[in-house]
Amino acid sequence: MQINKEKIKKILLIRPEMIGDYVIITPAITALKNAFPNAKIAIFIKEMTKSLVETNPDIDEIILDPNQIKKGSFDLAIDFYGDPKYARLIYLCRIPYRIGDCSRILNCLFYNVRVFINWRDFTKHYLEHYLELLRPLGIEVKDPKINIRPAKSAEESVKKLLPSGKYIGLHIGTGGSNRSWTSKNFAKTAELIMEKLGLQVVLLGGKKEEAKAKEIMNLSNPKPINLVNKISLPELAAVLSKLAVYVGSDTGPFHLAAGLGIPIVALMPTKFVKPTQWGPWNTRNIVLRPNSPCDKACNPRSCKDSTCLIKISPDEVLSAIQSLMAGGGNNTLEESKKDWIKKSLNILLIGKDLKNLEKASSLLFNDDYRACSIKNASLRKLLSIFVKEDINILHSLDSGPNFKLRLACLLSSIKLLLPVLFIKTTQAFNQSSEIIDIYLKTLCRKFH
Repeated sequence: MQINKEKIKKILLIRPEMIGDYVIITPAITALKNAFPNAKIAIFIKEMTKSLVETNPDIDEIILDPNQIKKGSFDLAIDFYGDPKYARLIYLCRIPYRIGDCSRILNCLFYNVRVFINWRDFTKHYLEHYLELLRPLGIEVKDPKINIRPAKSAEESVKKLLPSGKYIGLHIGTGGSNRSWTSKNFAKTAELIMEKLGLQVVLLGGKKEEAKAKEIMNLSNPKPINLVNKISLPELAAVLSKLAVYVGSDTGPFHLAAGLGIPIVALMPTKFVKPTQWGPWNTRNIVLRPNSPCDKACNPRSCKDSTCLIKISPDEVLSAIQSLMAGGGNNTLEESKKDWIKKSLNILLIGKDLKNLEKASSLLFNDDYRACSIKNASLRKLLSIFVKEDINILHSLDSGPNFKLRLACLLSSIKLLLPVLFIKTTQAFNQSSEIIDIYLKTLCRKFH
């Protein structure tokens, strides 16, 4: 459906979810306000994020009750959530233009302006995926920035909690799609920071992390400042804005800190979460994502295995903090994306020509890409390697038949969230960049 932009006077955004989900759609909100400066923008959210949204000057109205949507007489709705319940709601409210992601077939019934978003494209950040929903409006954002501002009143109250000085924030929780570091490691890291850097440490988290915070406090000497479940969301934003470095997994506060421009040490131990999709956007960062082979298909919500967690040490975190404080880490988005690709791609090279196989493997390994190689393997063995090494690219260097390899990639979707991509080449390579270019171009064709 062609959208008549002149008729857009009232815009509704749907994003009734967690803190981080709101934070990473703020570039889209800013882009909409710039494209429709005279339009009124309302957002449907949950109560928990209201105090954060209130500081956004691009938002004119906050809606908490879905029953209020019909009274709004909106001209355009953009569904950033994708739940059939809300897709149906904007349909029943008879909003003339309804933009949404049609990768969920049921939702297509309720949208009349459909955008297909390939969420399996792990080369794109989720923030970039959400911007795709603006395509039907002719909006293209070249340099998206997260738009977050701490409330002035919260900044004043935080001054009493944290007097002037440098602080390191340790967020001890996780949103569920990742694994949280152990209490012992957080306590040791806090001690190292205070003893070796002479800086105070602030523990951050919500109600779920209260017991863990007590463990950390008992294990630590000297003691950090415990603000776990003791501050409001606006105060959290104000605390984050005062940090010299933030350390934690990809949670809402993680993306909030990134939006405030705070340097971040990102703890991403699991195979499930890819830095390319959830890395700290547009702020200096160091991502710690160990290459920790695990025989199990990754499910952070239920897994009790600590294989991936013990691969990140307190000394490594301290070193990353020191590097960021000295101006190191990924300094630009371009640098970040190159680094995140290296920590998200897991490559299996296969070929009978050992010389060619070893050369390609060495080129990748020497440039810090994660690659392993085999001469041959059974179907069962291939699937086992896929799971253990979290393989997302199978690269054949042979010219012969490849039915077994293609079948293995097809079957990988049973165990892996992202099915393995099969790539076949026969030429010799002289640089890792030549190989990576082929991977990225193939991924681009597959996902687009």
